[in-house]
Amino acid sequence: MTIKENAIVAPNPRVKRTYRFKRQLVGAQVGSYHYGESLVRRMNLRDGDIVKFKSSNQVPPELELVQRNELDDSRKIVRKKVIVERYQQGELVARRLHDGKPILEGGKPVTIKLSPNDVRRDNVQVNDVIEVAYYINRGSEQARIS
Repeated sequence: MTIKENAIVAPNPRVKRTYRFKRQLVGAQVGSYHYGESLVRRMNLRDGDIVKFKSSNQVPPELELVQRNELDDSRKIVRKKVIVERYQQGELVARRLHDGKPILEGGKPVTIKLSPNDVRRDNVQVNDVIEVAYYINRGSEQARIS
């Protein structure tokens, strides 16, 4: 099911099992499967879309769109390409966009601290240009490297 203009709309009843596509800062969750970021971008699906698994032996299974989510989601994700810099005690941060302009939030410059786990996972180095993502309603302090 999905919501369109505050009314619940049921997907096609001939489709046996459907799942809600749950977009995350890095990748997406569908049922018990996690889909990586690069795969999610190629699928062109949005948070809240209703999908079904295509018949195949692939893991995770390929997805097919059953119904598009028509609502603007409050979990809107902001994605920014940024330049990695070294900060106090060797911590890696982002203060500038890929074009050298400062990262602004509410018109004020911000420093985005990069998660040490994300930095290790992606082998991020000073001066790398990376993409960070965060939920607009939570702000950049909870940004993840995507």
